Amino acid sequence: MIPALFAEELGAVIQVRQDDSKEVFAKLEAAGLGECAAVVAQVNDTDSVNVSFAGEVLLNESRID
Repeated sequence: MIPALFAEELGAVIQVRQDDSKEVFAKLEAAGLGECAAVVAQVNDTDSVNVSFAGEVLLNESRID
């Protein structure tokens, strides 16, 4: 999972308020990008980066590290 997240492929990550996500996905779909769009993260209050896949924690570090 980590190599997929940090691959040198063209892509973008945008932060969107959860209340606006439905509208943003609709606009991406209208632009032909619906199949490329997915929710990949959510903000936390712990000032840390946590990556999990299928219930397994792959990374859990402070944002500074």
